[in-house]
Amino acid sequence: MNSTERFIALLEERELVSSRTAESLREQVAESRKPVSPESLAKRLIKHGRLTSTQAKRLLDALKEEGAAAEKPTKTERKQKTESQPKVAAKPAESGSLDFAPLDDEPGKKKPAAKPVEKPAEKPKAEQPVERKPVAPSAPPAAAPDSLLDQEMPAAPTAAVGGPLDGLMSEAAMVAGDSTGPLDSSSSRKRGLFRFFRRDKPKVKTGEEQWGSSLMLLGGGGLLLLIIVGGALWYSLSRNSGDEMLQQADDDYRGGSYSQAIAKYDKFLEQFPNHERASVARVRIGLAQLRQKTDSKRWEEAHKEAQDVLNRIAPEKDFKEAHQELASMLPTIAEGLAAEAHNKTSRELIDKSREATAMTNKYVPKSLVPLVRLEEVERRLQLTEKAVAQDDELAKTVALMQAAAKEARTQDAYAACSALLRVYPKLVSDEKLTEALLQVSQAQQKLVETVAERKPAAADQPADAASANIALARSTVKSNAPDADGHIALAEFDGSVYGLNAADGKLLWRRFVGLQTNPRGPSFPPTF
Repeated sequence: MNSTERFIALLEERELVSSRTAESLREQVAESRKPVSPESLAKRLIKHGRLTSTQAKRLLDALKEEGAAAEKPTKTERKQKTESQPKVAAKPAESGSLDFAPLDDEPGKKKPAAKPVEKPAEKPKAEQPVERKPVAPSAPPAAAPDSLLDQEMPAAPTAAVGGPLDGLMSEAAMVAGDSTGPLDSSSSRKRGLFRFFRRDKPKVKTGEEQWGSSLMLLGGGGLLLLIIVGGALWYSLSRNSGDEMLQQADDDYRGGSYSQAIAKYDKFLEQFPNHERASVARVRIGLAQLRQKTDSKRWEEAHKEAQDVLNRIAPEKDFKEAHQELASMLPTIAEGLAAEAHNKTSRELIDKSREATAMTNKYVPKSLVPLVRLEEVERRLQLTEKAVAQDDELAKTVALMQAAAKEARTQDAYAACSALLRVYPKLVSDEKLTEALLQVSQAQQKLVETVAERKPAAADQPADAASANIALARSTVKSNAPDADGHIALAEFDGSVYGLNAADGKLLWRRFVGLQTNPRGPSFPPTF
């Protein structure tokens, strides 16, 4: 028995084909004009869905093991076998047959030769099914599958004449089906997800292979779809939860709960650092911190906080979210510092107020800068600067007057006081300047020498005594001059000398002295 016939026998023994199918295969192999190898026959069975690749490989492996166990025949034995084998006369091929020639060179076991296969016209060999358990007890025997292959795969439609495998293989197909090629090359290919996207040579697949490929494609595609849907779902859920957390922080911020808003913004940035609105959260953290200092009206702390916050949030891509609020807070800080500088007459606070104004012009768009408020801040700062300069000038003048009084230079002291009052008239009632004037007056009194010389009083009176004695005057007194009780102040005007009470400015008397220059006339302001 040659290898092809042994292969068919193995198919029948293992119930992979029925006896009728095996007999049909023998007839077609016997009628073929060219030798048919087991590999070629296995390929054709796989292609027609009558055999799987795994089953074919197992059969061929079993066939090789049997061939290796048998002794190799000599050339003489092969020649005798060829001469003793009867020739099978050619006959017209029936519909679906392959007209195979006898297998002359097929190696086999030590048996002399296989008996020629009987023609299909003769009495066919009765099927001898192997006993097996029926699929269902109620099913009739005729409905049972012919073999295990019929149970695994759907049976191919058979022709009405010529047996179940008539026309299985054409001559061209048998020639092309060389035994040297592999039965299935799919096992040597790389496995993985990318095999679904690789374009292979088209080949005819069995029903089982088609079902397996479709299942793998569906499974891989389903897995990929699940990954995409899961990623989209995770992104959507995380995004929604981040948006909700950010909304809660915004609500606290707008409600003035800045401490709670800062805590929620920090938590949001910790959990969602790459959120599309993370920059907005960082900007609002800085604004909330600045709001806390501004609302507390601690202007120096608010000024320092503004510098730190702006250096931190100015590079943020969403810094524009802060423009509107900075246009309100920074001028407020400048105003607060200007008011505090005016009250304390502090040059340092003046400088900080101007820095707050500069930050407003730098970080706030021109369309949002409150120009009127900033101009008012600047006007107030100038007044404060004048007040600061007034204090400086007052301190200098008082020091000069005290030094002049000690050196008996009372005229220089009075001149310095007059120059100061011309520039800063509000200092007329300043306590420091009044004390300095008293010191100068005391020094002036020390310069007066008392001479015991009696002079007769003037006895001549003007012709019109009434007009000479009546003097009209109105004095406005805000407060009495300190340490001036009992003193008379003299004033000259329009040729007359007026005697005034130095304490309250009340007119005591008036004397006409003439309009000519009198070098001996008193210098003013004298007091005695």
